[in-house]
Amino acid sequence: MSATEQEYKNHIKELEQQVRLLKEQVDFLTRKLYGTKSEKTSTLEIEGQVSLFNEIETCADPDAHEPELVEIEKHLRKRKYTGQREELVKNLPHSKVLHTIDEREQICDNCGSTMVKVGEEFVRTEVQFIPANSR
Repeated sequence: MSATEQEYKNHIKELEQQVRLLKEQVDFLTRKLYGTKSEKTSTLEIEGQVSLFNEIETCADPDAHEPELVEIEKHLRKRKYTGQREELVKNLPHSKVLHTIDEREQICDNCGSTMVKVGEEFVRTEVQFIPANSR
């Protein structure tokens, strides 16, 4: 076997090792990025190590009396129907409020032409309480 063949074999071994390390890195990062996100503790308990999470279960008396569950009677609520508000306010006087801008602000800064009203947008209905006046 010549020296160049030996160099090629050594180079191939180094490249294979490098590929293996890179695959491990990709697998690790993929698991870290797409793996399970919940924090789960192992169900296996290591002997001699105190568990942080089931302290109450280990200290509690397993023969302790648990209180009986009492069943409470259910009640039904009235279902709200759609259009309830419209029905309540349909006989009340109403007014339409349009907000406009000044004549000076209706001139376009870029071309200098007067802006034209494009449309109206309904935003909301408000009920306004006005106290009674005595005369």
